[in-house]
Order: sequence, then C-alpha cells, then structure tokens
Amino acid sequence: SSFDQYEPKTVDKIKRNGTISGKKIIDYLIVPRAAGKKIIPPVKFSYFNPQTKSYVSLHSNSFILNVTQGQNIVGGNSSVVTKENVKLLGNNIRYIKTSNFDFQKRGDIVLFQPLFWAATVFPLLLLGGLITWKKRNDKLSGNLQLLHYQKAEKVARNRFKTAKILMESKNQKEFYSEISLALFGYFEDKLRIPKSEISLDKAVGELQKRDVSEELISNLKENAEKCEYFRFAPRADGLAAMNEMYHNLTKVIIELEKSIR
Repeated sequence: SSFDQYEPKTVDKIKRNGTISGKKIIDYLIVPRAAGKKIIPPVKFSYFNPQTKSYVSLHSNSFILNVTQGQNIVGGNSSVVTKENVKLLGNNIRYIKTSNFDFQKRGDIVLFQPLFWAATVFPLLLLGGLITWKKRNDKLSGNLQLLHYQKAEKVARNRFKTAKILMESKNQKEFYSEISLALFGYFEDKLRIPKSEISLDKAVGELQKRDVSEELISNLKENAEKCEYFRFAPRADGLAAMNEMYHNLTKVIIELEKSIR
C-alpha cells in the first residue's frame, strides 16, 4: 500500500423520531509513503431497500491526490518522507522520537541486589511455614486424643529434663534424687499441694478425689517407691534401670495429664 492508514474515528448522528434516520461520519487518517500522484479508489456501500425488497450497492468517485515532497528526507531517498517531524496527526497520534536520546544509568540492576532476594524469598519461606503450621494444627485439632497426648508428653519431658541429662551421664544417685524431686514438684503444681505438706500419700489422696483410676495410682506408687529405694541402693544394671524408671514415670505423668482436668 502507498499509504499508512490508522484506525478510523466514527461518529453516529442518528435521529429517532418515529422513523430512524441520520448519518454516520467516518474519519480516516492516512499518511502517504512517497510523493507523487495517488489515487484513492471509490468507497462502496451496500444496503437493503425495504421498498424494492432488494440490496442496493452505491459507490463514490475516485479521489486523486497530488502528494508533494516534504522538506526532511531519510537517507537521501526522495521517495520517502520522515515521520519524526510530524508532531500531531488527527487528535491522538504522535510519532516516536528516533534520535537525540539521552539515556542515563540509574544504578545496579535490582535483580542483583540482596534486598531484592530477601524481599522475594522471605515471604515465600514465611508462607511455607504458615502452611505447614496450619496443616499440622488442623490435623491435631481433628484428633483431640493426639493433641492431649502431645501436650502431656511435653509436660513430662520438661519435668524430667535434668533427670535425663543425669541418666545419660550414668549418675545413678543424682538421677533418682532429681527424678523424685521433679515428680513431687509436678504433684505440688498440678494438685496445688503446699511444699510443706507434700508426700506420696497426700498426692495419692488428691488423685483419688479426682477419680484417677486405681491402676494408674498403683503404677505411680510402685515406681515412686522404687525410685526412693534406688536412691540409697543403686542397682548393678544402672543405665538400664534408670532408663526404665525414666520411661515409666514419664508414662505416668502423661496418663495423669490426660486424666486430670
């Protein structure tokens, strides 16, 4: 094509007074590519005539344009006009500037900045952690028995933390003293028994008031009495005995945590 043609603008002027009539104005913006004689072909239009009940085709005459050469020429070619000096075409079309650019470097690329990666990766890690926590919390909430067990196990492990260290160092005397002290400390806090009144019989009486099973109470008394005995008469199989006592009393506290509300 010898023209650059842009999107036309259409204006409708329609009258609706019983009979619909009016006109449509279409503005085409065209820019010739080269100087010379240009012919715009006829405009054709077809419509349906309800009176004759047939389609009618109309057409305009051809338009002849004499395009003269502009002042600025690209590359010495007299047949091509430049666009950079055309500031405004119609109402909203401007040409892009093609020369005399003044680019300046603004700084390092953001992609290579540590802050960029921190701001990108940290939210992803945080989101992953929240999703993991949410899934675990939902799982625990759906299984109350598991939730109660884990809470009880945490209480027992915290109470016997020092005793476990002594067990791993094979210190029998200190181990039994510490685990006994931790057990009675648990009773003081859980059953609200003053330190001056704490004893195994007192703790058993309080547990019976709270309807704790006799089997669990019997297991507690047996292990507590063994613990007191081993404080003064260490066993030959020291590590195995300490490990058994640690697990037995841990299980007792876990069961008490599940039983006492």
